[in-house]
Amino acid sequence: MTTRRCIRVLFLSIGFRLLTKDAMNKYFSPDQFPHPFFREAESWQQTLTFQRDELLYFQNRLGEVINASSNPNSLLVAEQFQEEFLEQERIIDFMTSELNNQLQLLQKSVDRGSGISAAAEEGQLNLRREFAKAEELFTHSKANFMVYIQSIF
Repeated sequence: MTTRRCIRVLFLSIGFRLLTKDAMNKYFSPDQFPHPFFREAESWQQTLTFQRDELLYFQNRLGEVINASSNPNSLLVAEQFQEEFLEQERIIDFMTSELNNQLQLLQKSVDRGSGISAAAEEGQLNLRREFAKAEELFTHSKANFMVYIQSIF
């Protein structure tokens, strides 16, 4: 018996069926399959959480650099990075707020039962652009900080 046949027999023997899309619609309601916009928003939430954690790590690392250095020039550079990190925090807070607004808009669209509204689609497109810009800024700040850390040690 081939492996594929064995698997099929196993599924059938324990009461499972290989489900087609029509069969899935019969057994599962559409509410159990979230719209891709919700999955995208969940991904953005994870990205923001990761960026917030990474920013906290960089701030701690910057504190270590400040404590270890007595050079006034390195303190000036550290101050510039601290300002950049504060700006990144503001961006993350703004993006979190925008994402929460978008999630509310998406949920209202789904609750109405008429599908995703044009306003929700437009909001999603705008958020994609904003997230791309924010990610680029974060990556740039991160790269600059890593170069600075490498130059010190």
